[in-house]
Amino acid sequence: MSIFDGRKVVMKLPKNFISEAWTKIQAKISNLTADRASTLEDEVQVILEEMDGKGVDISPLKKLLASFLKLPTSYDQERSTLADKATEVEELFAASRSYKEAKKKAESLRARRDASQKEVEEIESKVSAAEEEYRRCADVSVAAANDLADVEEKRRHLEANLQDLVNYKLCLD
Repeated sequence: MSIFDGRKVVMKLPKNFISEAWTKIQAKISNLTADRASTLEDEVQVILEEMDGKGVDISPLKKLLASFLKLPTSYDQERSTLADKATEVEELFAASRSYKEAKKKAESLRARRDASQKEVEEIESKVSAAEEEYRRCADVSVAAANDLADVEEKRRHLEANLQDLVNYKLCLD
């Protein structure tokens, strides 16, 4: 004959309940990936509230789970920070590449500017030489015109002298 010990049954109920709840939590944790860890917190919180409602002291379990659940939150924060830094690195890399391209382009433009300046100097030198030659030719032309006028005057003078000589010779004859 078995004697019903109600006390034993009542004491086992919370223990069984806690054991089953813990089994549920373990199942959720075992299927957990690092990316889904932060979503587990709400589900575990519901189970803990059910367990807490039974009048059983589960504060040590709550502390352990709270410290465990801080890790995924910390992981999520670090992953977010890492993603932000990766984006920043990509932006810096792109900016660095753009800077290097701009620097090369600036150097190329400076070289082209210097070559153009040398070309301008050469052209200015040729223009100066041409202007000087033109001035000399213009001076020669003016001098030639003056000389031509002098020559013309001398020719007229010579012709007049020649005429005088011819007239003088005719007078002598």
